Amino acid sequence: MDFLLIVLLIVIFSLRLFWLYFYKTSANIGFILPFIFECLFVYPYFLVDLLGLEWSFFGVLTMFLFSLSLQLGLVLNLNESSKRVTIKITNKMIYIVYILLAFVYVGILSNHLDALHNLSSVTQVLIVANQNAISRYDSTLNVTLIYKISTVFSFLLSLLIGVLVAVRKERKFKFLLVVFFIILFIDSVLMAARAGLLLQLFAFLASFIATNYLTNKKGYYSISFSKVLAVLLFFVSIYLFFIIVQIARGGKEEFDILSISSHVLTWFIGYLSAFDIWVRQYYLFEHTFGLRTFSGIADVLNIYERSGGVYEPVEIVAGRVTNIYTAYRGLIEDFTLPMSFLLLFCVGMLISICIRNVLCNTKKIYYPILIMLLYFIFWSFVINPYIYNSILLAMVCFIIIICKYVKVEKNDKVNS
Repeated sequence: MDFLLIVLLIVIFSLRLFWLYFYKTSANIGFILPFIFECLFVYPYFLVDLLGLEWSFFGVLTMFLFSLSLQLGLVLNLNESSKRVTIKITNKMIYIVYILLAFVYVGILSNHLDALHNLSSVTQVLIVANQNAISRYDSTLNVTLIYKISTVFSFLLSLLIGVLVAVRKERKFKFLLVVFFIILFIDSVLMAARAGLLLQLFAFLASFIATNYLTNKKGYYSISFSKVLAVLLFFVSIYLFFIIVQIARGGKEEFDILSISSHVLTWFIGYLSAFDIWVRQYYLFEHTFGLRTFSGIADVLNIYERSGGVYEPVEIVAGRVTNIYTAYRGLIEDFTLPMSFLLLFCVGMLISICIRNVLCNTKKIYYPILIMLLYFIFWSFVINPYIYNSILLAMVCFIIIICKYVKVEKNDKVNS
């Protein structure tokens, strides 16, 4: 272990505690969000060094400056109102959720209908998963039209269920959530793909967390042992999901679980090493002025061709590669490193403005914008989620549904 790295991480964590002195509570999003950012992008450098992956102090400090920029923008939320709102969902939105769930089920079923006839054993499942993985990597994978359409609906459904489960506590909606993610899990295993389910999981979390934050008493998200334990279990579950998908990709019943677990752990935090390697070459590339950030739209307009993997793979340790560089590579390529810090500062300010306008003025339009911003932060350890047109389209539909079928009102019980 590098002693100076440990000292630097301790100093950064001490600064995080210093911010706690100003906020007086760990429940304010102005404290929580930068802390989450540091847990994703700064403190894991301890594991990066421990596993022997490439890293540099320049990379650590760059990520810390991103966190600091976000933090400074969120200072606007320092004196957050204690007011809270009630979010009311109409029956029409609930009907939309049921219809979307049915369509997603049909879409996924249509894509695996032929394979399901032969899935009589675990061996057959592994064979199908392996074949789909190979087809995806050599660009010969064919999916049904209904499956493609259901992808957009599935992202939309993740966002809507996040609101629904946070607002309505009935068991039937929790059951709906479980059914939805079981369907996504089965699809992920058969397709031997991780990204789809995780993208939708983090969309759900952004929606669920934002809704709970706005509707529950101030202090609801105070850091506690139970919450820390829940977060750790969440990431352990994702780690196990990675292992299951990797086994499915291999297509064999006999596998080396220790070797797979080791590889998955490397890939799990490889995004930091990949970004670190890339950012050291900062002065060796040309800026793309928004074409990375808006690559999905630019691709449709035939202005910029987006490659399937977005970025080229890089070796992060002997024999192991990744093409995950975080969303901040795209921001830096588009807007330069100093401007990227300024953009994170603006994101922090906009989050504060959204919260203030929802809590104090019950302005509904700021509610889905807040969710969009949180989703970007949560998924930025992989890439900017809005480079995908399917997610952009789902977000537009989500905003329309929220504005039409959801009511935001003052919560007199909590505010009193």
